Amino acid sequence: MVGAPALAADQIIKLSECAALAPEQLREMAEYALTRREYNIEENTSALLVGEQDEKRVEIVIEPMQVVIRWKEGFGSKNDQWLRNLKTDMLWRLAE
Repeated sequence: MVGAPALAADQIIKLSECAALAPEQLREMAEYALTRREYNIEENTSALLVGEQDEKRVEIVIEPMQVVIRWKEGFGSKNDQWLRNLKTDMLWRLAE
């Protein structure tokens, strides 16, 4: 696993019903969400995307059967709505 373990504020998308999704599709969904919310993408690998906005950094970690959206260690906020917005955007992209 990449990064720190999941915390209560983290947003998790479980993919048990979407096993056919390729990692490339998940990465595209994550890129879409970050771009839609006007994050600067600082890192973009097959398993991790890091976005920066207003001195806050988020990580989107693509793991087998789940996606974890969380604050990058040391760059968090008490406002979990930012993380929920990214999750919502990814799920909307999946539904399109």
